[in-house]
Amino acid sequence: MTSSLDVVDELKIGIFSPLRLDFGGGFERFCINFAQYLRGQGHGVIIVTLDWLARNDSRMSVMSLIENLARDQVTYRILPTMGALQLAMASPLPTRGPIPIRKVLRDCDVVYFNNAYALQDFLCLAATRLSRSPPVVSAHHSVLHQNKVLHDTWVKLAVNTFWRNFQAFHALNAHDEAFLRNKTKRRVYTLPIPLNSKLYSPIEKKVSGDVCNVLFLGRLDIQKGVDILVEALRILRLDETPYLLRMTFAGDGPLREQVGILAEESDWVRYTIPSDEEKISLLREADLLIMPSRSESFGIVAGEAMLSGLPVVATMNPGCTELIRDGKTGFLIRELTPVGVAAILERCVSLWRTSPEVLRDVSIRARDAAHEYLDSKKLFPKYMRMLCDVAEAA
Repeated sequence: MTSSLDVVDELKIGIFSPLRLDFGGGFERFCINFAQYLRGQGHGVIIVTLDWLARNDSRMSVMSLIENLARDQVTYRILPTMGALQLAMASPLPTRGPIPIRKVLRDCDVVYFNNAYALQDFLCLAATRLSRSPPVVSAHHSVLHQNKVLHDTWVKLAVNTFWRNFQAFHALNAHDEAFLRNKTKRRVYTLPIPLNSKLYSPIEKKVSGDVCNVLFLGRLDIQKGVDILVEALRILRLDETPYLLRMTFAGDGPLREQVGILAEESDWVRYTIPSDEEKISLLREADLLIMPSRSESFGIVAGEAMLSGLPVVATMNPGCTELIRDGKTGFLIRELTPVGVAAILERCVSLWRTSPEVLRDVSIRARDAAHEYLDSKKLFPKYMRMLCDVAEAA
């Protein structure tokens, strides 16, 4: 195998994830786009998932993307799982353990594994060890440390024992890279999620108008900080800020009722569940995106917003701080409380009202930074190089 980025022997690449592709989250969309890129480079690709949807949540908007896989000659296999055990452990297991995974991955040159749920790491290693042992890249797209006892205990156990049997790791941010490198003593590749910058383009609009349009785009749950944002907006309702602000919640999730009640109480708050096309329109039309997440390994929505020329207000999570420079390419929430979020929203609305040129400059720098850091044309070849390196070293 050659070591050039331009000339690489044809590989058969396996991608294994516990979640079905129609879950439609950030990893699933990345997986589909990456598989299509690999096929375009002449490599064989097989995607293997278990028949499982976290929270029984299927996003129909991704179905057309899945259908395109067959057109691009990407093999997609869904393996049945043990339903009762799956419910008990909140983690899926195939009906015959690692054997069916072994059968579909044994001829691969390298496997890219979405290491997101307890036991899946052990399952993947067992499957590849039973075969002729294709090397495995353990990819960490989800948050490594979630402040959840069971999850964090499993990570601590796994990283100090069998994770060292993976040939390499993929982290989305420098914080996770340092943790994995220190604990496993293996090679760690740090690459953010690639985004197609052509999909996101800013439109000419007045930076200052009658109201500042603030957007939350994402899953309505605790991890995304929706409960904190709702309480922050209740605080703002007590002063004149609502007359200057229009808040849009775009998404679905367990806190939809809480958001819906706020929208019914306040004529300056609205709630919608957008299609993919509507998401892009919302990003282009907003003045500000807020992302008060308790934890994020990367923050895809922040990248999409920045590519759309939209200033982002986000928490100081590892992925976000690598994208956002406070006051330069966005704004960081330093106190993740309702009062803290209300304060930074007031600050941004004040800037929008009195110093629109500041937000205009932030928007320009944000788009330039995101284009340089996240553009798929630059990143997918680096992902390809990672897989080639690991296959070559095996």
